[in-house]
Amino acid sequence: MSAFNFLNSFIVQEPYEDIVAANDNEPDFSAARKRFFEDMAYLTECPEHEKPAFLKNIPAWDPEAWSSKENNCYNFALNRDTKDYLQPGGLAGMPPPHPAIRFEDYKKDLIYKTEKDGVRSLKTSFLECAPDEMPIALFAGLFDTFFGIISDGHCFGPKYITTCTGKTTYVWTEKPGEGAPDLCPSRAKLGYVDIFEAAAKRGYTDFCGFMAAPASLQKPPPPTYAR
Repeated sequence: MSAFNFLNSFIVQEPYEDIVAANDNEPDFSAARKRFFEDMAYLTECPEHEKPAFLKNIPAWDPEAWSSKENNCYNFALNRDTKDYLQPGGLAGMPPPHPAIRFEDYKKDLIYKTEKDGVRSLKTSFLECAPDEMPIALFAGLFDTFFGIISDGHCFGPKYITTCTGKTTYVWTEKPGEGAPDLCPSRAKLGYVDIFEAAAKRGYTDFCGFMAAPASLQKPPPPTYAR
């Protein structure tokens, strides 16, 4: 969520060793990644009439429409083009999670404030979304900065791509802070988009879970091409 914008007001008080303790309730990274690929395989292979109803809420992959630096990963994952650099808790009128608290407390607060925005936590699978929802994935990481060790969160969200043959493919995407949106790296052979690899490469090593965002939160940007 790029807490780095607020670093000038945050100083870490505790040593690094005391902050790295993981949240006991955190979903296991490798197990969650395995389930993710199983679910993506199901989406790819299941007949059209068996596909989850929530897929109708997935927006199109349109990176040029998200070029504004005033939208971040949370705006992008929610498909909410409000140009307010939205932080978890912002829709509920709450302050964002404090990046200088203990890491396990930061993760709990990150999930709590995302839920306060009306986004519910899912158990083990993004396929648990209801017909009027869409999934997002939430990660957290610790970063060694000039101001000390700070915590930060990062979101991923799915988009659809229609090929020249008319086939619709669902991929997971991210917008790194003020940066341009990007497709997550593809997994060898399977061709799925690996959010866990993408998160880890950016330093977001802890998976906080899949969550279901109400489709009503979407405020999509004007498309840059005809759908």
